[in-house]
Amino acid sequence: MNGNTLYASELIHSAVGSNCHIERDIKNASPPHSHDYYEVFIILAGSCIHRVNDAVQQLKAGDMVFIRPDDTHSYEYAPGYTGTPCSFLNVNFIKESADSAFAYLDNREFVHALTKAPMPPVISLDAAQTEAMVKKSSQINVYEPINPAKARIAARSILIDMLTCFYLSYTQDCSEHTPKWFEELLLDVQRNNHFIYGLGGLTELSGKSPGHLNRMFKKYMGITPTEYINSLKLNYAKILLITTDMPIINASFEAGFDNLSHFYHLFKSMYGISPGQIRKNNTQNQRQLQS
Repeated sequence: MNGNTLYASELIHSAVGSNCHIERDIKNASPPHSHDYYEVFIILAGSCIHRVNDAVQQLKAGDMVFIRPDDTHSYEYAPGYTGTPCSFLNVNFIKESADSAFAYLDNREFVHALTKAPMPPVISLDAAQTEAMVKKSSQINVYEPINPAKARIAARSILIDMLTCFYLSYTQDCSEHTPKWFEELLLDVQRNNHFIYGLGGLTELSGKSPGHLNRMFKKYMGITPTEYINSLKLNYAKILLITTDMPIINASFEAGFDNLSHFYHLFKSMYGISPGQIRKNNTQNQRQLQS
């Protein structure tokens, strides 16, 4: 997933080290992007697809996500969207603030799991926890224009609260730590010469049984190995459709699909439109930018 990079120096008050806002609808959120700072967001209402690091997370109200510098992500509505807006609270923190909070927690294993996992950590909050996070984070905006020092303290306080929630979830079952071999597998399979071979290629690459792989993906990713592989293949096909003149059937085969009808079905389920339409939309957008 390619995207723009957002910089703390341009977006975050240096004396505060943080900012926050509520996005009322994900359609107004930034297109695919990464940052040089940390971000925590909480889904307040609705649900969405979170595309991150060339994979997919299905998010619902109450889900809190910890985005690390260099994670590349974007949001979109799932197929079958009924018109109910998906809104979220977004709180950003410069690296120095996050590093101070990590030092305060004083747990290297937890910090490593939080910051180095292939996918951003996700936990679920109840309604009371979500309301408390929204209320407390709003203090950042209240104090920033009149007392940046107080806004900075409020920001660090909410960051500790958020990290504490992740820590408590993490320590509920230490066996939930992502095994090193699994992290390495997720990195290796990003290469198209690996994922185009589908589940069989993934199984061979891992050296594990299909049943064990399925349990690991459900446990740590919340999806099946096939769903994960298909998300990589579909994303690769989409890139080919947007960046080349390759015929659709060739793009589908290049991405590892051997059945064009199945490719069309999965593509429309993932993106809500057909392969031809996504190419047409991109062409129209390029023309508008050039005019």
